[in-house]
Amino acid sequence: MKKFLLLTTALFVICLTTRAQDTLYIDDFESYTLGEYLAVQSSWWTTWSGGTGGAEDALISDEQALSPTQSVKVEGSTDLILPFGDQISGQYQVNFYYYIPSGYAGYYNFQHYESPGVEWALEVYFAETGDGFIHAAGQNAAFFNYNHDEWIFCENIIDLDNDLGELWIAGTFVHSWQWSMTSQGNPGANQLGGLDVFAGAPTGETPLFYMDDIIWLEVQPSTDPVIEVTPDIFNEIIEPGQVATQPMTIANIGVGELEFDIAIVYNIAKGEKSQPLTSNIPQKTYSKAFLSNNRVIEDPNYNPSASTPAPTDDFILHYDGDNNSAIGLTNPAEFQVAAMFPNSLTVPHAGMELTSVEIFINDPADAFALKIYGQGNSYEPGALLVDQPFTPVAYSWNTITLDVPVVITGEDIWVGYWINQTVIEVFPAGCDIGPADPNGNWIKSGIAWTHLSYDYNWNIRAHLTGEPMEQWLSVDPVSGTVLPDDPEEVTVTFDATNLVIGTYAAEIQINNNDPVIPQFNVPVTLDVAVGINEVEKNEAVLIYPNPTTDFINICSTSEINSVKLINYIGQTILNKIVKNQKVRINTADYNAGIYFLQIKTNNGLVTKQIIIK
Repeated sequence: MKKFLLLTTALFVICLTTRAQDTLYIDDFESYTLGEYLAVQSSWWTTWSGGTGGAEDALISDEQALSPTQSVKVEGSTDLILPFGDQISGQYQVNFYYYIPSGYAGYYNFQHYESPGVEWALEVYFAETGDGFIHAAGQNAAFFNYNHDEWIFCENIIDLDNDLGELWIAGTFVHSWQWSMTSQGNPGANQLGGLDVFAGAPTGETPLFYMDDIIWLEVQPSTDPVIEVTPDIFNEIIEPGQVATQPMTIANIGVGELEFDIAIVYNIAKGEKSQPLTSNIPQKTYSKAFLSNNRVIEDPNYNPSASTPAPTDDFILHYDGDNNSAIGLTNPAEFQVAAMFPNSLTVPHAGMELTSVEIFINDPADAFALKIYGQGNSYEPGALLVDQPFTPVAYSWNTITLDVPVVITGEDIWVGYWINQTVIEVFPAGCDIGPADPNGNWIKSGIAWTHLSYDYNWNIRAHLTGEPMEQWLSVDPVSGTVLPDDPEEVTVTFDATNLVIGTYAAEIQINNNDPVIPQFNVPVTLDVAVGINEVEKNEAVLIYPNPTTDFINICSTSEINSVKLINYIGQTILNKIVKNQKVRINTADYNAGIYFLQIKTNNGLVTKQIIIK
């Protein structure tokens, strides 16, 4: 039997299977300005495209209300998102009321990811007839009835610990299912990303409805892991040719098991050779309603005839084989295709430059642009590094030389191209015969990236030129599982065997399943210098105050020749000639953070860490 809890702060009747532990969010929409946009006024809400105050935002209305005078009106292009922070454990309820006037329809969905459009977890349709249906682990998984012109209680139970979803409408049980399955019945993520209040409806019907009195409850506490890393910064100084090690501890102060993988990324001329190139090609995001009728389709009459380009002496990042087919859309639209090359493939080539990309273009289209992105996450890229228009030769391999090369640092890199297809059922994007690599067939035809529905790889080949740098930083182990109260010790190795005197910088990226800090970055600076042992024996250097705000004093038992101030990524931001045993450095103009003072004396080199507040 279900229990009912009446919240006295608002007119909510909340159905609970167990006692609620915490109210994470509650809103009756009474505190907002009538006639103004919700996402503009609320720090909780956003929209599908990320903007506020536009067509996707929703107005606060007094046309209908449950408690007492205001609600949210959903119509037209409304597409509100309530993010939940990508929860991966715990038991939750998300409950609210809908009011649907006679002759109109309604809709909402849940997303597995906070970034919308990656995976739909649940879709709920309210038809104009008073019937309803849901997509949950498959289309038309269950049906229900509701009444127009009255408030309908929608209760959504998400049990991540047991991978279970449950839906109740107007106090009546509708369906339970495996939560991690997508709404269309495909395997997905056991994760709670966000609620999408979209002005959607069954095909051919008109959406118009009101939402009021929403609450997000944590029924059972989260069992998430929580990462803790010690130290969270490294500054090593060694002689040329030496090898040194330091321990790094990865601890788990949470409840669940912590899974981690470590990547090394080098700071090589970062930002100098990878500035974004601006294109005049307009970008457009198509709505979900439009995309529902716009499918990716393979050319049914494809007959490959072009030969594969001859390999070069440089290294090529790619997943594909010979060209074998081509892909297009059933309706005119813009779309992007890409191959993602992870750290494991790029770090051996750190220091080289991505100078050109080979792609196979089949049918001509209205416009093309090369798109290269930096590191993002497991389902979408990061910053746009290259946006370079090109005009390809159709039915052929094309080589696009970058106007500005991209330096390979060891970060993940996404390499692909954008197409504006204005003709129905043409097939511009070339692909191989497969089988697909998980990173070789990314496609974006709306707001989110996903995988091509065919078992092919895109014909995309990234050419690297130059010589890779010395791999001076390594860790062991590179992956593992950390139980609560049982920390893992990782050995960090600094190898100056083939390094010259100077300062080197990198980052240890610890990718993990802590939902709050899924990537823990540890800055690393290595100083390679001579006379280090003599300095340690013979030198006394005093630095104060530390931490500091406006200045720092440096005193030495011998003459100070010069002082360098270096930030955590290894950039020298001050180089001062001293010729004295004392010097004061002004720090007022620098951003707060961790820095390194490299002090050169008559006896050698001393490096000290300082903190500027």
